[in-house]
Amino acid sequence: MAGRYVIIGAGQAGRRAAETLRELRADSDIVLIGDYAAALHRRQGVEVRLGMRLLGFERMAGRTRRVVTADDTLVCDAVVVGIGVQPNVEFQMLGDFHGQSAAVVRGDLDSDRFAVLAVDAAGRLVGVVTVNSGRDIAAYRRLMLERKSVPLEALADACVSLRELLAAA
Repeated sequence: MAGRYVIIGAGQAGRRAAETLRELRADSDIVLIGDYAAALHRRQGVEVRLGMRLLGFERMAGRTRRVVTADDTLVCDAVVVGIGVQPNVEFQMLGDFHGQSAAVVRGDLDSDRFAVLAVDAAGRLVGVVTVNSGRDIAAYRRLMLERKSVPLEALADACVSLRELLAAA
């Protein structure tokens, strides 16, 4: 059955809801409020609304039929609230992001596969969050355990393989 669905939150729960709705209700309109991995959602046919501030919901006949934001009112058949306990933490996280000296993005944030790396003042990897690159987590763990400095430029360059980084470290 076609419909219009609004998903609030673009983290793991919101993303899974968008994917599931797209699979089960391919002929539906899906609107996602949130900015995490926006390009990925757009490629999957989901309308993404950025920078919207949620004000509330309007109910009719016992069901939520409108999502009210500071900029717009979205008519819908159903609402999924997928904000999670810790919003915007995606997929696999390893290590500690507190007190890092630098955060390095490996890959393209607008793609469906990238990592955010935390590096200490000595250039050592101390934490990583991966998005759709879980198979890389073992290499990141080894880099962290070896506690060797890696040039930030090399960490950021997705063309430099993790195997090369491990051999150079």
